[in-house]
Amino acid sequence: MKISADKILEEVEKKGLMDKPYRELTEKERGLIVTANILRDSESADIISLRDYCFFYHDKPSYILKLIKPYLHVINEELVKKGFVRVSKYTWRKFTITINERKLEELAKKLKLSEDEAYILAVAYKLLKITIPFVKDWKGFNIFDGFKILNIFDKLSKKGVIDKEDIEKIGQRLLKYEEQIRGLGLDFDRIKKVVGGRFQ
Repeated sequence: MKISADKILEEVEKKGLMDKPYRELTEKERGLIVTANILRDSESADIISLRDYCFFYHDKPSYILKLIKPYLHVINEELVKKGFVRVSKYTWRKFTITINERKLEELAKKLKLSEDEAYILAVAYKLLKITIPFVKDWKGFNIFDGFKILNIFDKLSKKGVIDKEDIEKIGQRLLKYEEQIRGLGLDFDRIKKVVGGRFQ
């Protein structure tokens, strides 16, 4: 019988595993509970880390990984559907942009960024929007650069600040994406001139 997310959640509920003392559970039952919790948490979380479950179950992340190994393919499938990317052995993270274009323009004015600095942010934003993690379609960022730039945009969205060093980092990374930037009809030469003139 094929294991599915629904079947896992159903079995945990049917057997009342959540109500049993953890020490009385078998390893299989522990794995089912952790898997069910990951699936439920993924509905609202942006990051799923096995380290977070160590606190509840008093185990190391390596043991938590061992428990969920029989169900790992189900976890991966479900998390991918929800936009998560596995970024390390114990962690999945959603690749979602937490700022929209209008807010980006408003923040650029509020922070009194120069036109060139605002342009660098706008180009990075457009590339982020078409980035699909782990898909080599030569449209957006690679996964490493994508998350680095996403972190800067997250900070901008949540704290409303960005510094010159952040813009420098974005500009330097954009220089690797000439084909993609020109393909979007954007001014790569302007970015190259700004980055080359100010940050190198």
